[in-house]
Amino acid sequence: MPARGGSAVIVNHRVALSGTRARAAVVSHRVEYVATRPGCDRSATEADLARAREREAFVGYLGCRPGSTALFDADGAVSLAEARRRLDACGGAVVCSVISVRREDCERFGLDTKEGWQAYARANLTREYARMMGIPESRVGWVAAYHLNSEVNQHIHVLAFDKAGRFDRLMAKPDLERARRDLTEAAVAPEVARLGLEREAARERVVEILRSMDGASLSRGVELPPEGHVSYAHLRRWHPEAARQVESAVRRAAEGRPELRAALDAHAGACVELADLRGLGDAERGAYLARADADVRARACNAALRAMAPDRTGAPERRTAPRPAPEGGPAATRRRERAVGRELAACMGKHQTAEAVAAAREGHPVPKSAVRGCPSFEALGRHSPAPLESALSSASRAFASAMPDGRRDPDEEARTMLRALSRVAVHALLRAPGALGTAARVAVAVSQPIRTIMSISM
Repeated sequence: MPARGGSAVIVNHRVALSGTRARAAVVSHRVEYVATRPGCDRSATEADLARAREREAFVGYLGCRPGSTALFDADGAVSLAEARRRLDACGGAVVCSVISVRREDCERFGLDTKEGWQAYARANLTREYARMMGIPESRVGWVAAYHLNSEVNQHIHVLAFDKAGRFDRLMAKPDLERARRDLTEAAVAPEVARLGLEREAARERVVEILRSMDGASLSRGVELPPEGHVSYAHLRRWHPEAARQVESAVRRAAEGRPELRAALDAHAGACVELADLRGLGDAERGAYLARADADVRARACNAALRAMAPDRTGAPERRTAPRPAPEGGPAATRRRERAVGRELAACMGKHQTAEAVAAAREGHPVPKSAVRGCPSFEALGRHSPAPLESALSSASRAFASAMPDGRRDPDEEARTMLRALSRVAVHALLRAPGALGTAARVAVAVSQPIRTIMSISM
C-alpha cells in the first residue's frame, strides 16, 4: 500500500504472500533487480569493511568485490546468492518496500550517501518491520540496496521477511501508517531539529525587537485599562477590544520595521516547513500552524505591552494570604502524588522503569518486580496481594491511555509511567481497608520528605 510521508519522503510497502506469483518473482527476479541493476551503489562502505573485519573475513570479502552487489543488511554486505538463500529458507511472505527522498532534500537529511542510508536503515528498519509484522525483532530479517538510477530522488529497496517463516499475511492499514510516520520522522529528524532551532531563534528575535521599540509610538491607537495588571491573556479575556488594538499595534510595527517583518516571516516559514516534513494531514496541519501563530502573537503582544506599560506588566502582588487547601481536596492529593513520585524516582532504576513500560505496552499489568523496594507499593502488598495487583493493573491502563499514539520517546514514557504509578498508589492507599487506609495516616506519610517515607512502618 503506498503512503506519502510529507513532501520530501515517500514510503511504499507491498506484501508478497507465500504461494503467489509475486512471492516467486521476489526470489527469481526482484532480488536480482534490487541488487545489480544499473544505478545501484555497489561500493563498499567503511561500515561494511568494519563488519567484515569483525567477522574475520576481510580477505574473502575483498576477493568477492568484483562480482558484488549493492545488497546490505543489519550486519554488513550481502551477496546475491546469500540473499536468495535467506528468502528461500524463510518460506513466508516478503514485504517489498521502497523509501524515497527527493534529491534536493537528501543532503539536509544526511541521506546523500550510501553510508547515510545504511546508518538510517540499520537504526530503524528492524524495529519498524517488527511492529508492522507483529513479530519479535530477533525474527526480523531484511536486505536492502541503495539506488541512484532516478533523476528526481534517491531511494533504497528493502526486502523484509520473518526468519521463522510464520509471517504470511497482509498488514493492517494502521500498522502501515504508523510505520510510514515513524520512518519519515526518523529520516527528517536532523532537519526538524534545525528548523526547531530556527523557529525558536525567530520567535526570540520578534520579542527582542518589540521590547526595544519606543513605547509611545507603539501605544498610538491603543487604549489600555486605566489601572491594574496588563497582559495579552488578561486583555483577551476582560478587555477584548484593547487586545485587538495591541495586535494592530504589532502589525503596524511589523510594517514599519523590516527586521521585525523578517523575523515573523522566518518563524512562519519554519513552522510551515516543519508541518510539511512531518507529513501532517490537513486538519493536523491547520491546528499546528494555528497554535504556532497564536503562540508567537501572544509573545509579540506581551513584548509590545512591556514597551507600552513597563510598570504594569509584572506579576500582580498578592494582597491577601492564601487560604490553606483542605486536607482532603485536590491540592492535597497532588501533593501526595508528587511525594510518591519522588519516592518512585528514587527507588526505581532505569531497568525497572523500562520493564514497567514494556509490560504496559503489551497490555499486561506492571510487574511486581518493577516496584520492588518502593515503600508505598510494599505497604499495599503487605496485608493482601489484591490492592497491589489492582494498582499495578490500573497503572498499566493509565499509561496506555496517556500515550495512545504509540510514540516511543523513552524519557517521555518513563515520566508517564512514574506519574501513572504515583497516582494509582495514592488512590489505592487512601482506599485500602483497615489502618492502612486511614486518611490522616496516609496524609502524614506521603506528605513528609522522602527520608521519612523510606523509614515509615505501616
